[in-house]
Amino acid sequence: MAMVLTYRQISVDTGRLTNGSILFDAAPYVSGCVRVTDIPEKQLIRWLMLSEPARGLIFEELGFPSSAFYALEVGEPFYSPGIGDLDLVLCNHCAPHEAAVLECKRVKIVVVDPEQHQMNKLEDTRIGVIQANRLHDKFGFSRTYLAVLTEVEASQQHDTNIPCRGIDSTATPDYGQTKSFKRIVEFPGRDDLKTDIGIVFIEVVQPSRISINERVTIRVCVHHPAQQRTQSDSVTNRIEMVMRGQRLANTC
Repeated sequence: MAMVLTYRQISVDTGRLTNGSILFDAAPYVSGCVRVTDIPEKQLIRWLMLSEPARGLIFEELGFPSSAFYALEVGEPFYSPGIGDLDLVLCNHCAPHEAAVLECKRVKIVVVDPEQHQMNKLEDTRIGVIQANRLHDKFGFSRTYLAVLTEVEASQQHDTNIPCRGIDSTATPDYGQTKSFKRIVEFPGRDDLKTDIGIVFIEVVQPSRISINERVTIRVCVHHPAQQRTQSDSVTNRIEMVMRGQRLANTC
């Protein structure tokens, strides 16, 4: 039976009027004009959270308002210094007892032509599955997600309008016969992911040879919602510590 995935999309473009003012712009969060596939995972997550359109879309699909609390690369009080961190934690400001944690892994795709993609780092999702399972068991957040972040360099997709560029479901990678989109959806290690853990696909498309700060398409699909459970008081207390620490940092 065919699987139907529904993505929500937002495209951001920059247009300059004759008087030099900006018609619509995404503030520059990643310095320089680089290929999206060269942006490291943690930097991409920061970019997504600092970009209001992207953050709003992701939060809405996960069931949070755009004003929800979030924290990136959270080490203490969950991990000792240098031991590890949580990629992304978010919750409503008044509900730290219902926090969601996202373990993120990126996949890189370069569109070579309409029929072929170059794909890298897909095997890293196996590590993501192990890490997401560990988070689920170790801490017991209200919701745990594995987020597959796909960076797509699509400037060569000349046969497609800019807002529609991205992963072509009919194209194959530069190895094997299985379509690129199918490979991502059925990512390595998926069968080992605990059933309570949600799966969210986030696609960041660079449709032309300019910075994603000026032109970008974001697509989000919550393929498998996380099973909500009662969060332990210990985790809630630590979330409150992170929230207090961030408030203090913002007032300094």
